[in-house]
Amino acid sequence: MPLTNTTTFRVRYVECDAYGHVNNANYLRYMQEAAFNASAAVGYDVKRYDELGQYWLVRETEIEYFKPLMYGDEFAIKTWVADFRRVRSRRRYEFRAPGSADLIARGMTDWVYLDKATQRPVNVPPEMIRAFAPDGDEVVMQVRDPFPKPPSPPPEVFKMRRRVMWQDIETSQTGVH
Repeated sequence: MPLTNTTTFRVRYVECDAYGHVNNANYLRYMQEAAFNASAAVGYDVKRYDELGQYWLVRETEIEYFKPLMYGDEFAIKTWVADFRRVRSRRRYEFRAPGSADLIARGMTDWVYLDKATQRPVNVPPEMIRAFAPDGDEVVMQVRDPFPKPPSPPPEVFKMRRRVMWQDIETSQTGVH
């Protein structure tokens, strides 16, 4: 079974919109910080990734919101690795108020493991997988839904091809091209 890690936060004023609700971008920041803490807890902190010359980059994130977080709220994020693939890993998150079973939000992030020098994906090392699932249990490789196709454009949308002419190019303020 993969290890879980819990990080507690308190909503700061700067993380809220004009109505006192947490801005959606801050949910992502909380998730990222919880992931960093969970990784550090099993021996993979920022310094270790620097030594390895590798790092994780977010590929895709999904969040479901059930209750709003407000200024001053304290909450905890429980996170765990749901699966590892050759160059990717999926991490799950649950937001809850301390002592409550009710979900505030839940999320998923698909991370890609990259080499710093080449900026290309590299295989996740087996020892890293064992660090996140120390009981020797395999982290289940879940079947993933394909990214949804975009909807068809509305009927009033049309396309037009046109060659740009020199007259269409905006000149600079000084008149020099």
